[in-house]
Amino acid sequence: MCSYWDIALAQDMNQDGIFSISDIVLWLKYFFFLPGDFFIGLIQPLVPELMRFLEIESSLCHGFLSAILSAVIWLLAWFIVSFLTTAIRGYFEGLTPEEEEEE
Repeated sequence: MCSYWDIALAQDMNQDGIFSISDIVLWLKYFFFLPGDFFIGLIQPLVPELMRFLEIESSLCHGFLSAILSAVIWLLAWFIVSFLTTAIRGYFEGLTPEEEEEE
């Protein structure tokens, strides 16, 4: 099963015995692919027939499909956080987001 639990987050991600800049790059890769891998891992046991029909399997972890899903999920999260911060700031300033755009 493909899930974000398959690869444990560790200080020495490439397991070369030392902590280096390449481990930080692997951390970033791990966190980027986390939503896509989690989504694939979540859907796989729930609708296995659909997964077989779409030919989605656990080997797609950290692959193209996971990258697309992760990018979409991270963009949605960014838009949601951006909207919420604008709405909260507008609330405390007494403006709605529509009134803020007009100014």
